[in-house]
Amino acid sequence: MLTQQAEAVVLLTAVLGKRSADSPKPLSISEWADLAKMLQSRQMRPADLLEGHGEPLICDWQHRSITVDRVRRLLDRGTALALCLEKWERSGLWLLVRSDADYPRQLKRHLEWKSPPLLFGCGSRDLLSKKGLAVVGSRHATDDDREMAAALGKAAAANGHSVVSGGAKGVDEAAMLASLSVEGTAVGVLAAGLQREATSHKWRKALVSGDLALITPFAPDTPFHAGNAMGRNRYIYCLASAATVVASKQGAGGTWNGAVENLKHRWVPLWVHDNPAPDSGNAALVAQGGHWLPDDRECLFAADAKVPAPVATPNATASGTSSDHPVGEPDAANLDHYELFLLHLARRTAQSPISMTELVKHEAVRKDQLKVWLKRGQQEGAIDEVGDQCFRFSGAVEDDMQQLSLPMADATAGTT
Repeated sequence: MLTQQAEAVVLLTAVLGKRSADSPKPLSISEWADLAKMLQSRQMRPADLLEGHGEPLICDWQHRSITVDRVRRLLDRGTALALCLEKWERSGLWLLVRSDADYPRQLKRHLEWKSPPLLFGCGSRDLLSKKGLAVVGSRHATDDDREMAAALGKAAAANGHSVVSGGAKGVDEAAMLASLSVEGTAVGVLAAGLQREATSHKWRKALVSGDLALITPFAPDTPFHAGNAMGRNRYIYCLASAATVVASKQGAGGTWNGAVENLKHRWVPLWVHDNPAPDSGNAALVAQGGHWLPDDRECLFAADAKVPAPVATPNATASGTSSDHPVGEPDAANLDHYELFLLHLARRTAQSPISMTELVKHEAVRKDQLKVWLKRGQQEGAIDEVGDQCFRFSGAVEDDMQQLSLPMADATAGTT
């Protein structure tokens, strides 16, 4: 039985059955955020809209796409909702709205208003709040990729973490099934087909035993859509404590885009498998701030563990990266090379900006690598471009970075 609050959220944001050409379009996540903020500012709740109390407020509220008529028509879908609820219940599905006590807190903490207003699921919802290791990679995985994914799944189970992945064939499925095979747990964040997957033979035993949860922000009968697959990647990262990329293709695909988005927002530490495939984008992810996955996997599960400096290995090459993984300075064992670069840039530009030519000269780093770091720094608000190809550090240097006594010229020894 839905509360009025949950009923209002579902009516306003969910696709309920097949939409006709003249059906109102449910509110998107950003539209829902705008409406929820407006109601909150006026000390009202979505449930108030069901009783008609909020309609005058929407009349006074200017929004580019949310109109009184649209809201009224969305709320007038009670019959469709009743039919869907009956169907979902028969399939053993449940739903959570963002105001529910057991809605995963880490989603709200990382994404705030961008967290999905509604989650559909089946299995044990308690797993959504358990520590997890995200394991991601291609659907078209090689045998080696699946073997690595399975090893990570079993390591997560041995350390009391759930595997968090996308439930797709390939790396996702290999990691999840491996964890479940050794009495571990898993959370699958699906892009489509929850209703179908809830009755799938491969998941059924784990769902019944409470070792698995399958969730999605999309209606349970939603067909696969590439955009939805891309959009759900952020939820995989935000439900985990750390993330591992087994296989990615540089500049393309959901695995690459999800990893880059995580690096940009720094939701969780990103560990990258040293994948030998010739088209692998994993080395490029390390160049953007990821960390090579060491043989000792304990770092993935220790809450207070510091990320070590990368260790040189012979294979992984990519545009914008060194042919060898750089070896960190002894005094900077807890900083990666991007962080060292920021430290040196802060020191060099304390009085005046520095040109690209001078950076190449002093940092002893390839120009294409410097461009990657400069672009990342600008995106994160740590670096300003002042004039043509001149840069200045504009962020704050952490205390532990300031205390390092590093020689300016040999900042990135081992990087070419």
